[in-house]
Amino acid sequence: MRYFRRFTAAQRVLHVFMMLSFLGLAVTGMPLLFSEQPWARVVARLFGGFEGAGFIHRSCAVVMIIVFGGHVLHMAYRAVFKKDWKRLLWGPDSMVPQPQDAYDMWNHFKWFVHKGPRPTFDRWTYWEKFDYWAVFWGMFIIGGSGLLLWFPVFFAHFLPGWMFNVATLVHGEASSVRHDAKGFLASMPLPFPAARYHSLCVDAGTLPPEFTVSALADDGVVMGIRHKMLPIEGVQFHPESVLTPDGPRILARFLRRCGEGEPEILESRRDFCFKGVAA
Repeated sequence: MRYFRRFTAAQRVLHVFMMLSFLGLAVTGMPLLFSEQPWARVVARLFGGFEGAGFIHRSCAVVMIIVFGGHVLHMAYRAVFKKDWKRLLWGPDSMVPQPQDAYDMWNHFKWFVHKGPRPTFDRWTYWEKFDYWAVFWGMFIIGGSGLLLWFPVFFAHFLPGWMFNVATLVHGEASSVRHDAKGFLASMPLPFPAARYHSLCVDAGTLPPEFTVSALADDGVVMGIRHKMLPIEGVQFHPESVLTPDGPRILARFLRRCGEGEPEILESRRDFCFKGVAA
C-alpha cells in the first residue's frame, strides 16, 4: 500500500483555522440567534455574556474571511503568475467538477446497493469537491449577509434596502424586545420579536439625560431610545423586516404622526394580524 501527501503544511494550517473559526461561529451564533431561550443565556455566560459571544463571533468571522481570502488569492496567483490555470480547471488535480465525477458517483451508488464493485477515485472525490464548493456558497451567502448586517451604514451607500432585509432573513438574527409601551411602541406586543442591527452603538450608561431607554433586548442591549420632551424616537432594530412581524405598527404610527403617506395600507395587511393603531 502506498500513501500520498495531498496537503502541504500551509494547507493543513489553513484547514485547522477554517474548522476552528467555523465551530466558533456556530457555538457563539446559536445563543445569539435564540437569545430569548433559557439555554442560550447559559451558553452565553461561557463567553462572558451575549456581548462577549458577539465579540467572539465577529472575531471568528474575521479569521474565516482571512483564510478564505488567502486561499482565493493563492488560486489567483497560480492562475495568473504561474500560468497554472489549466490544472486548476481540468484534470485530476482540479477541484472543478468533471464528467468523471458523475461517473464515479453513479458507480459509488451502485456499490452502496451491491450492484457493482467498490469504485476507485482520483485525487479528489466527488463529495470532496462538493464540500469544497460549499465553502464558497457559505462565504457568499452567510458571510456576505453577516458583513451587510455588521456594517450596514457602509453598504447602504451602494446597495438597495431590500438586500438588508434578505441579509437579515438569511443570517437569522432576531431578538425578543421588551419596551415601555409608549410612543411608537405603544401598540406593540410585550415582548415582540425583532430583526436587530449588528452595528450596536448606544450605551445606556452614556445616554444624554434628555433621552430615556424605551426598549431593551433580552441580552440587555438597548433597542430603543426616546427624547423626554421632544417627539424624537429611535430604534435599534428593523421594523420593516419579515423577522419583525409587528413592525408595521411602528411604521403606521410614524406616518400618522408625520401626517404623511398612507398608514391605512399597513393597517390593512392581513399578514401582520392587527386592526389599526391610534395616532
